[in-house]
Amino acid sequence: MLGPGWSSRLLQRVLLHMLTDDTARATVDRARATYRTRAESLRKALSRRDIHLTRSDGINLWLPVADENAAMISLAAAGIKAAPGGPFEVTDHPHNDHLRLTVAALHDGEIPDVAAHLATAALASPAYRRIRRS
Repeated sequence: MLGPGWSSRLLQRVLLHMLTDDTARATVDRARATYRTRAESLRKALSRRDIHLTRSDGINLWLPVADENAAMISLAAAGIKAAPGGPFEVTDHPHNDHLRLTVAALHDGEIPDVAAHLATAALASPAYRRIRRS
């Protein structure tokens, strides 16, 4: 049966190999540790700028912002890619605006500059008045 719940035998075999192969598991463990270190470094850099993020596992952080669109524009102007948080919400109307940041490609030397741009973006306000629809 082909459909949304279907996964190929090839993918199943690759996953089985990754779950049982010592080299593959060690590679995933190293990646996990690297991403955790990067996320923690960025979290600490933002904390020094009075932006406190909750701890999470994985390669994504959630940055609360005053306005999602204004923050995205601010970061784009600085050459930083981020995703709006709204599409990742379970509810139709999130209580707070936020961005989804991926730390996978972030390097240690970039963290202070990126944190400065994120802090600026978190406070950015729109040049227009946005009305939320209920």
